[in-house]
Amino acid sequence: MRYINIENIKDDMVTAQNIKDKYDRILITAGSILSRQKIKQLHKFGIIGVYIEDTWSADIFIQPVVDEQLANDTVKALEKFSLDEIYDCASEIVDRLMHCDDYMNDVETIEAYDENTFEHSLHVAINAVTLGIGLGYNFYRLKNLAVGAMLHDIGKQLVPLEIITKNGRLTESELSVVRMHPEFGYNILAKDINIYSSTRAIVYQHHENWDGTGYPRGLKGNEIYELAMVTHICDVYDALISKRSYKEAFSFQKTISIIKDGLDTMYNPSILEAFFQYVPIYHKGTEIKISNGDNALVFRNNRGDMLKPVIKLKNSTLIDLRTSKLEIIS
Repeated sequence: MRYINIENIKDDMVTAQNIKDKYDRILITAGSILSRQKIKQLHKFGIIGVYIEDTWSADIFIQPVVDEQLANDTVKALEKFSLDEIYDCASEIVDRLMHCDDYMNDVETIEAYDENTFEHSLHVAINAVTLGIGLGYNFYRLKNLAVGAMLHDIGKQLVPLEIITKNGRLTESELSVVRMHPEFGYNILAKDINIYSSTRAIVYQHHENWDGTGYPRGLKGNEIYELAMVTHICDVYDALISKRSYKEAFSFQKTISIIKDGLDTMYNPSILEAFFQYVPIYHKGTEIKISNGDNALVFRNNRGDMLKPVIKLKNSTLIDLRTSKLEIIS
């Protein structure tokens, strides 16, 4: 199976998964042949891409470690702000990622629609735990990281909805309100004695930059809590690759370039290095272009160097980019 952007979907393609809207309603079932009418329906419901089956991707299987049920349970727990359920979901996510031999390949599928704050928080948590495993964290530290990453944007509940969902660039005054969400979040969590201190630190510091240019306090270097730094880079990554009301999703190459530009300014250098080693930057089953002009699919990620996956050409040839002169260019 492979992922196709809505702009590239054509008649007679066969769906590989049920296509659901943001309310979890099934629009088109797996195994359906897409028609012009069905494609119009996908556009109408704001679907931004789907997984399809074809001969090129017949041997690419995507089975996310965090499956649909656990993902839905986590989002619902966040929506209700049920701490017990959030802690349970965090434990389950950490346990699954720690005990999956090939976790770097199928961490998650790509959303079919513009993700909301809670789905974004889930994706950040999954990638943060994946990065934390690469950094050698134990179960309890990973659980603290997962909970903090899940709740990192809780302060946005106090930001006016018209600002959060605004199409186009924010004004300076609107931006100043958005930049208060770490403090808002900290204040929300400070009211509950059952909240981990690590969670409050992640929520409060996840927009602090390594060079001191971040907010809300302008902390610098090792003044910033390490788990907040891990959450920071995963937060930026997911925001860049995701569609928002005010922007389209960035390409993988553009995302990588932006994140690399944050070396020594936004991110702890050792955490940035680990990010590119352990977090699956290129999602399995996505189409990329390589330096010889060919298109290829991401077939498998390589732990230790996520920028150089194994790719599959249209003639079924597999190429491990770690041992090839070819490069991904878009």
